[in-house]
Amino acid sequence: MTIDEKLMRLTERHEALTGHVEILTQDVTQLTNDVRTMRGAMNDLMAGFTTLVELVRSHDTASNGWRAASFSGLSYPQFQLKSDSKSEV
Repeated sequence: MTIDEKLMRLTERHEALTGHVEILTQDVTQLTNDVRTMRGAMNDLMAGFTTLVELVRSHDTASNGWRAASFSGLSYPQFQLKSDSKSEV
């Protein structure tokens, strides 16, 4: 195999690897966007849970044999997800 053939083969391999890196970069970008979307949905869900717990606490449900006060130990804000930042993803 001559030096020109080796150089040609090396160039082909480099181009193939470059193509793979571009595909991987696109995949990572898409996954990052998906994680941000899911994080936002999770924050909304946790806010809804917090609202629900507060609503249950505010209503006396003595007719069911228990009181909303039994939920006084529940606290969801500690589950609040961190906001998006470039260093997290």
